[in-house]
Amino acid sequence: GEVYAPLYRDNATHDDLTRAFESYLRRDNRGRALVIAHDRPLPESILARLEQDSSLRERFGGFLSISDTKDGIPPLAVSGEPASVDEPLPYCSDRLNDAASCQIVVPAHKKKGLWILTSEGTPGGDLIASFPTWLDENVGKMAEPLGDFEEVEIVDIRRPGETDDERDGEEN
Repeated sequence: GEVYAPLYRDNATHDDLTRAFESYLRRDNRGRALVIAHDRPLPESILARLEQDSSLRERFGGFLSISDTKDGIPPLAVSGEPASVDEPLPYCSDRLNDAASCQIVVPAHKKKGLWILTSEGTPGGDLIASFPTWLDENVGKMAEPLGDFEEVEIVDIRRPGETDDERDGEEN
C-alpha cells in the first residue's frame, strides 16, 4: 500500500508526529486500514487516538517496530507504565489482542543512517500478510466522502430547427 511518512523536527518530534497523524487521518486516510511503523517511542496522543476511535482501531493492523537487537525493541509509548501481558491493550483491535500483541518486531540494521530490513518476506509476517483478507471478511467498507457540491444549470433541450417563437406558440 501507500506509505505516509511525515517530516518532523528533532526538538519537536512528538508534536510534529501528533499533528502529522491527525492531518493524515483528516485528509488522506478516508477509512483505509493502516499499520504504523516506528523505530522510536510514539507520542501518547497517537495511542489515545487509537483508543478513542473504535472504527480506526478496527482498521488498525498493528505497530511494526523496526529494531536491531543491540538497541532492543522501541517501546510504544513515550512514558507510562507498560500494560500487563494478561490485559488487552486499549489501542489495539480484538484481532491483535488475540494474537498476543499488536507490536510486531521487524528485524533491521542501520546503514548510513537508513534502516535496512533483514527479514525475508512481508515485514510483520503472517499477521500483516493476512490483514487484507481479515479486513474483507470482518470490516465493512467505508464510503468515500462526498466531494464539493456545485450548482448545475438546467438547459432546455431543443429539437433540430426548433426556435423560441415556435416553443412560445406551443405553450399558448
